[in-house]
Amino acid sequence: MIDEDDPDPFAPTSENMSANSPVDFSSQPPHLQVIYALVTWLHLQFHLPRIACQTVLTVLACLLFFLNPDFETPFRQLTVPSLLTCQSISILAVCPTCKEVYPATGPASCTSCSSPLFEDEFTKRGKLRKTQTPLLCYSYLSITEQLSPILAIPGVEELMDQ
Repeated sequence: MIDEDDPDPFAPTSENMSANSPVDFSSQPPHLQVIYALVTWLHLQFHLPRIACQTVLTVLACLLFFLNPDFETPFRQLTVPSLLTCQSISILAVCPTCKEVYPATGPASCTSCSSPLFEDEFTKRGKLRKTQTPLLCYSYLSITEQLSPILAIPGVEELMDQ
């Protein structure tokens, strides 16, 4: 019998965790929080390609610097993966056929219907991909990441105690 939760797609793995400690999003200046949220939303909601997201990040950083050189701009290289890490968003692979969820480092094909889970190893131009890209992604925050901001709202703990 096939266990649909083996391996557990939501279990944290060392690959999900960044080699660098994640950036505390709330400690970022408000203008950077808005930029991070905007580009992450465009990528996750509308599937804006990573190269387009990188262009948006670069243009916004240049505009910020041009408008006010004293504004804190992101001097480390901002990429879509670094934004997702900054916001602790995990990406899981989803079977395009039966919608079964797998860890990002899971099998190459679905264990239920044998459909491929990831894009081809090589691009259309024949270059080797640097990372495995799921054909269909599921983005999520862990339950602890979701609860922290909720519990930080004044009065929520007291309401829960009641």
